Amino acid sequence: MLEELRRHIRRVVRRRACTRGQCDNLLASLTRPGFALHPESGCRAGVFAIYVHGSLAGSPSLAALRCAAAVELKIAASYMLDNLADRDTRDSSSRPHAEELALALALLECGNCAASELASVVGSPRRALAALLHLHESCLAACHGQFLDAWLEGREGIGVDEALAATCLKAGGLGRFIGGFAARIATTDPAAVSLAEDLGHNAFTFVQLADDLTDACRPDGAPDDLMRGKRTVPTVLFRNNRPATLLAADACTMEPGLRFREYETSGAGLYGVALAEVFLGRAKQDVARLAEMHYRVGDLERFIESLASAHIAALDCRVEATTSASPCRGPGGRLSRRVRCAPRAVPAVHARPGAARHAT
Repeated sequence: MLEELRRHIRRVVRRRACTRGQCDNLLASLTRPGFALHPESGCRAGVFAIYVHGSLAGSPSLAALRCAAAVELKIAASYMLDNLADRDTRDSSSRPHAEELALALALLECGNCAASELASVVGSPRRALAALLHLHESCLAACHGQFLDAWLEGREGIGVDEALAATCLKAGGLGRFIGGFAARIATTDPAAVSLAEDLGHNAFTFVQLADDLTDACRPDGAPDDLMRGKRTVPTVLFRNNRPATLLAADACTMEPGLRFREYETSGAGLYGVALAEVFLGRAKQDVARLAEMHYRVGDLERFIESLASAHIAALDCRVEATTSASPCRGPGGRLSRRVRCAPRAVPAVHARPGAARHAT
């Protein structure tokens, strides 16, 4: 499946690029680690789109591959833009930022062209427009999440709700775009479409929260989110709940070993694990509801389990390290040694497209 998807992505780029040089540069950018054409890439976004489409349409089809190719191209563009926003050029092969920006925008348009072409053949013009409108509105929500992520960076007095809202908009918005677009290509069932959107939102929010826990604080002094001043859920929790002796210290300039020890014993990691598992549980519930509607969800179940197995083991190690070091000072009091339940107040931030318009 992955090789077939990669062939289709190459076909889209070759067809849409305006010159041979642009085509070669775009394809080369997609061969870097973490991108769709790298041999070790799992193409998580595209695979999710294929599984959503297959579950709702009842059988695999060329439309699923075309949908997945469009999704992967747009996700690749968002990844490149996010790296530029974070001033992270480790994967850019030393390209100047202006070149990287131009390639990201070109990939974004390749994805939009592929999505538009696919939507035009799935049914009525009304259905095609609905699919494309959902795509753009969901991506608009993700753009706002990117803005909040940048706006929060380096600011003091940030609460967990604000950090979580940015994560839900940014990662959850992209997940909602993938699930909702694939679902609209596959079916006209509004209930199934809504569940696919929620599934994408919850699954990709879980992944981002898990990644944020991994990137929050490193013991070896390597660049991490605390050092960069990023305001993710675990870094905000740490900053807001540091011991009194460290309140005057700047977490960005603390000695790496001390910062890591204080982070591990602050309760931030433990609370973050609990929060990530809330969204994982919601994703599993979304799949279960699709099964109750008599859709075949075996591939989706295995996909969610693969996300869990890829992230939970690392998170559990962090829980064990945290709880063996000292009692945890999480928000709202002490937390149990093995947290498997939701914190009492986890905002249900879904950021449905067009929310601001519909509220007026």
